[in-house]
Amino acid sequence: MPQTHATLSALPALPEIRQVGAFTALSWVKQGVRDMLASPLASLFYGCCLSAMGYLLFFYTRQEVKYMAALTSGFTLVGPVVAIGLYDISRRVERGQRVDIGATSVAWFRNANQVGILAAILGGVLLAWTGAALTIFAAFYGSESPSLQQFIADVIAFKYIGFIVIYTTTGLMFALVVFALSAISLPMLLDRDCDALTAVRTSMLAVARNLPAMGVWGVLITLLTMSGLWTLYLGLIVAMPIVGHASWHAYRDIVADQSADR
Repeated sequence: MPQTHATLSALPALPEIRQVGAFTALSWVKQGVRDMLASPLASLFYGCCLSAMGYLLFFYTRQEVKYMAALTSGFTLVGPVVAIGLYDISRRVERGQRVDIGATSVAWFRNANQVGILAAILGGVLLAWTGAALTIFAAFYGSESPSLQQFIADVIAFKYIGFIVIYTTTGLMFALVVFALSAISLPMLLDRDCDALTAVRTSMLAVARNLPAMGVWGVLITLLTMSGLWTLYLGLIVAMPIVGHASWHAYRDIVADQSADR
């Protein structure tokens, strides 16, 4: 026990976590839209890249619906890593600095090792989700993958209500894990010279202390993301920049400035 206590006490101190109101997330979205309008070329560039990734994913997996469903829904699990450039845009707008696409695209170089560690963790979660999703498909459809038309018809007709419930519930569990791990950590790794463990601990504590606000934020992220998917990925061009910029403002509102930590 003493050795365990000593190990825990040796961990870096976490920054001060502020508590915000339940509907503060609405202001994050508003600020996200403002940042996108302040730097439309750079923001929409990232949105187009994410939309193109969605299209590529669809065309490469459209013949195997089980892979398409698993990877499309899992696409959002690694989205926070792709959004680092968007965090940097908001950071530059906040500081009154010039926004440059080339500079924002390599923003993760500032803390590359730690960003890489967190990206690997999120990638591991994506692989675990893909395995779980394929297992659920196999339980209801066997080894054969249904056609896209058949799958959509089955979902609309609630043919496999058990599949819908289990698949959605399992996906939600994975999404909540990723949200807790990454809601604050990736913007923090961009903004501060800290390690991945400290950033993840800060993110989990921030979510725990702001459950109402983070609950609203999670719903808004889901709605914005789904609006992008429901429009055949076109909506991602606008929705993803808004989510990325708003995530930066969530971090700035909840985690106190570094000067306050001293």
